[in-house]
Formats: sequence, C-alpha cells, structure tokens
Amino acid sequence: MQNRGIFVENREGKDPWTDKGVPGDWITELKIGDLGATRSLEEDEVLIKVKAVGICGSDVHYWTQGRGARFAVDNKMVLGHEGAGEIIQVGSKVSNVVKGDRVAFEPGYATGDDELTKNGRYNLSKVFFCATPPDDGCLCQYFVHKASCCYKMPEEMSYELGAMIEPLSVGIHAAKRARVEPGQDVLITGAGPI
Repeated sequence: MQNRGIFVENREGKDPWTDKGVPGDWITELKIGDLGATRSLEEDEVLIKVKAVGICGSDVHYWTQGRGARFAVDNKMVLGHEGAGEIIQVGSKVSNVVKGDRVAFEPGYATGDDELTKNGRYNLSKVFFCATPPDDGCLCQYFVHKASCCYKMPEEMSYELGAMIEPLSVGIHAAKRARVEPGQDVLITGAGPI
C-alpha cells in the first residue's frame, strides 16, 4: 500500500539560529511526499489508517534545527508521535484489537526483553519511539505499530482527542511525580501544551 507523509530531510546549509555555514553543519527541510509502500506486518503488529496527529515541540525542533535533545536527524525522518486512527489490518497473533477499531497509541515500546523491560521500566532500555531518530513517526497516511501499544477509544471520542492522550499522559505522569494533589497551588513556567 502506497503511503504519503510529512517528513524532514537534511540538506547542507546554514544553521537556522546563527545563519552561519560551517562544513558538516546541516539544516532540515520540511517535505510532504511519497514514503513508499508500507512494510508488511509482523505477527504482533497492526496497520493503522492515521486520522489525527498532534504536533509536538520535538517535531518543530527536528524541522527547524535538525535535532532535539541528544538526537539528530541523520538523513530523513517522518514526524509525529501523538496519534490516533483506525485499524485496517492486524497481524496473525493480535488479539487485543480488531480491524475497524478506533485507537490511540503509545508512541514507544521496548525492542528487547531485558530486566528493565520485564520490570515495567522499558523507557530505560532500548526502545522504538515514533519520530525520534532513527525511528519514523506517524504523520503519514498509514502507520505500522505494535498492537500491544494500541488502545481502543470510546465511539464518542474524536480522533483529535485521541491524539491528545499521549500529551495528557505526560502531564498526568509529571503531576504524579511531583505529588500534586487536587486543590494545591502550583507554579507553571514556560507553559506549553503539557
């Protein structure tokens, strides 16, 4: 199945912040185009027809700076990790979702089976994470993902709200880590969507 998406691609040029060109420096260019055919599913994966994707600050950094935190776009990368869509195909061993389910999905999953992963702390191990180099994101028509990271949405929930579940979960996690309780006063600096 042919697939189109929004991606960033390196090109030699000037640093967007300093406007200076240094050999080896690069900037990224935002493109909309053909991504080629979607890859075939593994037995534990699903094919999602993407309906909504949020734009995160990290997507903007990869576009405007070619990098975010310690990660840099080496060649090209599909953007987007806050997504929701409809499952249109399931792998042979998938049982938690079926074709036609409306889902939001967790953008990251463990790629190994080490002790950290077994203890529920896969984020400290090697992970696939949408739109974090070298992993492509979901800002495309069709996206292959692990079924175990897909969660059915209520029928009354819009795809746009489904795509916001990932940033909402980040905010909830931060509040839990800070032990914020209902009714407490808090100071928020650098306020963004999270």
